[in-house]
Amino acid sequence: NTKTQKEKEKKKEEEKEKETGVYETREYVAAVFKTATWTPFIDAQDAGNETRFINDFRGHPTHSVANCCFSQTYLQGRPAIMVVVMHDVPEGSELLVDYGDSYWKAS
Repeated sequence: NTKTQKEKEKKKEEEKEKETGVYETREYVAAVFKTATWTPFIDAQDAGNETRFINDFRGHPTHSVANCCFSQTYLQGRPAIMVVVMHDVPEGSELLVDYGDSYWKAS
């Protein structure tokens, strides 16, 4: 059955993506960091808050380095990701992070 085969292939691809942190099927997924027990991913393709609009610094016309980063934290006992500004950012400037090498390998 073609549908069953496609479902199996998709599941295998998703398992590979989780294992490697390289997401080939989603355009806006980034692995934030990896611990022994947890690898959080940000997927801004379909939904999210304002942080989904934070871009990578590469190719930015006026910035050659990131001015903020993602960091692991816990809110009310649940894992969460926060954005940490690494130095003063002038009003009206864009927040930029380093998406990391694995993001660009998937591009």
